[in-house]
Amino acid sequence: MIHADISVLNWRNIFKSNQIEHGFEFLSNHWSIPRNSKLGMQRWLIIFQKQIDRYLLTHPKPSVIHAHTYLGAWAAIKASKDHDIPLVVTEHFTGLLSGNISDLHDEIAKRAYKECNKIYAVSHALAQSVRGRYNVRVDVVPNFIDVTKFSLVKSIVETDVYRLLAVGDLIKRKSFDLLIEAMSLCSNVKLTLVGSGPEEKKLKNLRDKKCVEVEFVGQQNQSQLAHWYQNSDLLVHPSTTETFGLVLIEAIACGLPVVAFENGGASDIINESNGIIVKNRSVQNLAHAIQELIRNRKQFNQQSIRGTIINKYSPKVVAKRLKEEYAELLSD
Repeated sequence: MIHADISVLNWRNIFKSNQIEHGFEFLSNHWSIPRNSKLGMQRWLIIFQKQIDRYLLTHPKPSVIHAHTYLGAWAAIKASKDHDIPLVVTEHFTGLLSGNISDLHDEIAKRAYKECNKIYAVSHALAQSVRGRYNVRVDVVPNFIDVTKFSLVKSIVETDVYRLLAVGDLIKRKSFDLLIEAMSLCSNVKLTLVGSGPEEKKLKNLRDKKCVEVEFVGQQNQSQLAHWYQNSDLLVHPSTTETFGLVLIEAIACGLPVVAFENGGASDIINESNGIIVKNRSVQNLAHAIQELIRNRKQFNQQSIRGTIINKYSPKVVAKRLKEEYAELLSD
């Protein structure tokens, strides 16, 4: 199995051997190459293809090449053809859901999908977008988390102040400014914001302007993140566009109810048993959903909502599905 993209380093946990990932020796070269020009993309392609060739020279021939995103698939086409290895791709690029993809990358994606034996998307919304744009068959295989690292909230603590949590890069697409504004319409709430990014100064200024309690704790590792989930009352995820939503399943695995805008991936994850999807984006609607969850916090069964994550998004479940997909592909 070959992973031909840096964005899936966490996928090393699903299969323990016969993998290749973006080598750290290429990391700085990869990110320093402009990807908005044909010349830059050709150089990018060469870097990936050299790594794949190096792997194939020193390891047994893999049964399947599993690339991630259209770029990973594009890089793997040559190896697939040269060595007669089936090529599959898992797509999770946000731009294919939002429509924010350049003409150059649109052509690359079109070519890559044409050469793939199977195409997977991590959510139904993304699958529908890719099908409509490229007229290809797309099946849904979701992301997963290590459910042993995200355990139940120990207990619901009665408090006069409700602890909100938000997790993500501090960038415009995550819309944390709307969350801070919504807090000014809620009573007795404080927010912990996990993440870093270019919007941090702007968000801190907005916090001060709105006179709301927001703690910025920066980037956190998985152990630290689990601690924040377990010591919060609910997760708020105001992102405008998400192909999936890992933070949602992490929070729910900890027994935490969630609030999110309708953003694509959230619709696969959130239902009335574990949270609220806010369909009409506004500060007022977000504040209303937060207050509704606070009022009904005790009605959410922690063990039950955690069970939905284990049954659908654990490594064991997703690995079983992928192995079945591989077996079907190789039997043709």
